[in-house]
Order: sequence, then structure tokens, then C-alpha cells
Amino acid sequence: MKLGYIQCADRGQSDRILHHLATALRPSVISMTAPDADNGLMLHLWPDNIRVDISQNLGTQAGCTLDAGALEQAVAVMQRALERAPAGTPLIVNKFGKREAEGHGARSLIAEALSRDHPVILAVPAPTDAAFHAFAPDLGQKLLPDFQSLMDYLDVTRR
Repeated sequence: MKLGYIQCADRGQSDRILHHLATALRPSVISMTAPDADNGLMLHLWPDNIRVDISQNLGTQAGCTLDAGALEQAVAVMQRALERAPAGTPLIVNKFGKREAEGHGARSLIAEALSRDHPVILAVPAPTDAAFHAFAPDLGQKLLPDFQSLMDYLDVTRR
């Protein structure tokens, strides 16, 4: 199984790196990335070229928060893309976040991609690190959080 992950200390850094990687790999990629590091609740889904707002406005006091239903719909779009993708097409997911740690979100998409031998690259924030390693014990390879390291990793996994 080919599972690479990055961890970044700076807010938005992993979003920028993964979105740049997904953009560079088009059209030969399946991706669910955040194109605007300042608005991580907007996802760009490729190959369908759809932008999905996964936030819900809870009013001026609460601000915006994740709309779990919108995230699940985005994952469903990505699962259909995975079903029609040629073997070995990389999957890039913006992060293994709280929803994935709870057993939801893109977790099933990641598992399905790995079972079909698609390389997967994602970010793992520090708060979900333990849940990620419980989900994929000894499977994930920590990568340097830079574009060239990720491209090199994909080159190796495609051989």
C-alpha cells in the first residue's frame, strides 16, 4: 500500500502544498484539496472540476463550521471518480481531519484507494495523528512537506 503523508506546523501550509501538487498532476489525479489556504472549508474536487463549500454559517456568534453533509457529498463525488480512474492514479486528500478520525469524511475513500493500489497523499494535522496511525498502522510514510519530495514519492510509487 502506498500512503504518504505530510505534517506542517504553519496553518494553511499543507493546503497550499497539496493543492499545488494536485494542480500540477492534472489531469492524471483524483484530488480533494483546499485551493485557498485561508478558507480550508472550500474544496476543489478533481477530475470533476467542482468547488464545494463544506462550511455552514451558524450566525454571527458561532461563525462558520464544517457541514458534515456537504463533506460526505464531496467524498461521494470522489468515490465515483476513483471507480472510473485508471489503476495507479494518485489520490490527494487535503487532510485526515476530525471527521476521518471519527470514522467518517474521506476515511472510506482513502481505504478504497489503498485497496485498489492507488497511491494516496494527504496531510495529517497533529491533533489527528494518533487516529491516523490507528487507521493505518505502519502503512503511512511521512514525507517532507515540499512539492519536489511529493513528486519524487509519486514517481517511486508508480514503478
